[in-house]
Amino acid sequence: MTPSMQGHVTSMVMEIIDCLPALTESFEPFAPEARPGDRLLDRYADCISFDDHTPGVNQKPYLDELIVKARADPLMVLAVDRPVPHSSSRQAALAAIIYKGHTELDRTRYVSGKVTMPNAELNAIAAAIHSAIRQADCHHIMVFTDSLGSARWAVDPSVHSGQAHSLSVCHVLTYAGIFMEPSTIM
Repeated sequence: MTPSMQGHVTSMVMEIIDCLPALTESFEPFAPEARPGDRLLDRYADCISFDDHTPGVNQKPYLDELIVKARADPLMVLAVDRPVPHSSSRQAALAAIIYKGHTELDRTRYVSGKVTMPNAELNAIAAAIHSAIRQADCHHIMVFTDSLGSARWAVDPSVHSGQAHSLSVCHVLTYAGIFMEPSTIM
């Protein structure tokens, strides 16, 4: 692209040229959590599931059924969202709410910075899981999110954008003792 055209084009791709030297995300290609056989999904595949059911236009009855199931079990329910502004001059925020039964235990809000939507959702999931693990009697977790890809990334320690969040989720789920008894992460 010619320099004269660059002045008329604004996007995250064009802005990256200016901030590339200041980027601080680091990657760990040889993280202990990423070794084959030691990965969270390798060790606890029967305890982690993803509900990729697409209920169609009217998803309220399906979601109501999931909420009834979640509230009947002593389950930590995490609801996460990440509104990312369309303007490149604003930063993304994330929110997470933690319920156990009918009781709200925690409500979290953070500024995520200038990130892509999947990375903001991954950040929200990681923050919610860390908050849930700090609660007493956390043995089962169900995460409600509109980004199934970010939910899968949360337990995937391989090299990808946002790997630090994934590594922290894998670490806290492995060492917090949540998998000592039959558990489920959805």
